[in-house]
Amino acid sequence: MKKREIHGGVKEEPMSLNGCLQTVFLQRGDFYLIRRHVWEYISFSRKHDFLCLVPRNGYLRLVRYRISDIPNGQGENRFESDWYHTCSLSDSLKHAFETLAALEEFQCDETLSAETVRLILRLSLLELRKDPVHGNKRLMTFETIRAFLDNHFAEPLTREDTARIFGLNPCYLSQLFRLQTGETFQAYLLKCRIAKAKFLLAQTSLAVKNVADECGWRDDVHFIRQFRGTVGMTPGKYRLLHTRN
Repeated sequence: MKKREIHGGVKEEPMSLNGCLQTVFLQRGDFYLIRRHVWEYISFSRKHDFLCLVPRNGYLRLVRYRISDIPNGQGENRFESDWYHTCSLSDSLKHAFETLAALEEFQCDETLSAETVRLILRLSLLELRKDPVHGNKRLMTFETIRAFLDNHFAEPLTREDTARIFGLNPCYLSQLFRLQTGETFQAYLLKCRIAKAKFLLAQTSLAVKNVADECGWRDDVHFIRQFRGTVGMTPGKYRLLHTRN
């Protein structure tokens, strides 16, 4: 996933740098790459406006997020987004994303990475000129809910809570996830939390109890049990095997 600031404001983004969790202040024109199945910490502490490019199977999702500095009734900043799905993902754009991922993996020259990002943006503009996906309201509904879960999985969400937020019947929500992912709503939510837990265990020095809390578990014993049942090892062992020297 690629994000790029496009308007004023500063986005505070905690991320792992040199094995430590640090807060980076992204200015206009900055960009960064998020690997598959790794979710960022969402920061609404400052007003900002950014573009997110998400390559999906067969199409490209572009989302423009606008974070307001005016709190809503719950004391949180206002959150608005515009979604656009292309009808296809061109081979050249697929190749550009693969190239960028390779550059990131091998820590290549920043200038080369920046040129690849510019190429992706130009190709994305060409994709925008194509006809968007029409007539698939169910897919659009699912993508909206999935994006919501990707950003809010650390909150104490249930299937009923999520269905109520989007004005849907809980049974329909379950059906939607089974049709689109082949798994249950709860299984997808757990996958989001486990993926983030893996990232924190491997890239930060947070205590296991704090990792559990950051990823949506309020009980570290329950976290350890679910992590071991899903990954096949305890969080401590996973950290030992995946921490970079």
